[in-house]
Amino acid sequence: MTFTQEFSSTPIVLTFIQTVGGGDGVATRVKNVSTTGFNVQMIEEESSNQAHNDETIGWIALEPGTFTYDGNTFEAKLVSGFSESWKTITFDNSFSEVNFFADMNSYNGSDECTLRFKSLGTSSVKVQIDEEQSNDDEVTHSNTDDVGYLVIGN
Repeated sequence: MTFTQEFSSTPIVLTFIQTVGGGDGVATRVKNVSTTGFNVQMIEEESSNQAHNDETIGWIALEPGTFTYDGNTFEAKLVSGFSESWKTITFDNSFSEVNFFADMNSYNGSDECTLRFKSLGTSSVKVQIDEEQSNDDEVTHSNTDDVGYLVIGN
């Protein structure tokens, strides 16, 4: 994807599958994020043939930082060093209500995986990379990945 306008710094990118084009589950992986664009790929479980019907992928790219709009505070940030172990993200702001969105912003390693989160609070959340096990029982994500997140709260 190429941005219609260049960012002044590398943005965080969130992607979402918005259609149901096939019977197999599918997720997205993002890599090569720059000020001018990014690459996105659909991935199925490892044991599938990786041939998937066309889908519509929605995305949003945000300049890292904190801003306010219509009474809500938005915090966008890139955090490095995620693996299969739970890692705490501490928000730069404290919120009374929190909506949390995240996506991997790198593609290190060959196993299919996605993000999981737990313990979402007003000032932090725990995140891990969860490798799927359709082809083997191994879930070690030996390479770390970057996670871009967006918190919308007040």
